[in-house]
Parts: sequence; C-alpha cells; structure tokens
Amino acid sequence: MTGGAVEIAGDELTGEQITEAYGARYGVPSRYEPVPLEALADTVDQHAMFGWFAEVPAYQADFAATRRLAPRTQTFAQWLERQNPL
Repeated sequence: MTGGAVEIAGDELTGEQITEAYGARYGVPSRYEPVPLEALADTVDQHAMFGWFAEVPAYQADFAATRRLAPRTQTFAQWLERQNPL
C-alpha cells in the first residue's frame, strides 16, 4: 500500500451503540442525543466534520488492514472493559 491511504479503526459504532456500551459497562442508564448541526454553525471545521460523520457511510475503516498494521488495535468494547469503573 505504498503511497496510499487506509482508514483504520477498531470498529465502527453509531452514537446509540456507543451509549449502549457505556450503559452496559457501568450499569447506568444512558441515552444518545445528537447535536443539531445548526448548533455548530459558527465553527466551520466542526460543522464539516460532524456533517461528514452524520452521512452514512462516512468513515469506512479497513479492518483487515488495521489488523495488519496495528494488530493490538482494540474494539470500543475491549477498550471500555479496560477502563476504570466510575
């Protein structure tokens, strides 16, 4: 992959899935509330980034390449399990 680019990640989760994982890990109620893009109207870079994330599919990681390049990369659930409890 010389001279190319690859999107890497441990996994790809929605806001709802991240919230559910936190709730399950810490045993607390959780909810996901997206911020309307209009709330970021004055910050052009943030508006562009969050607008991009809101479009499906936005980020498309190459999991096989991730495992080759960084075999110890964790999924969100694996990372969360290693965090201190509240």
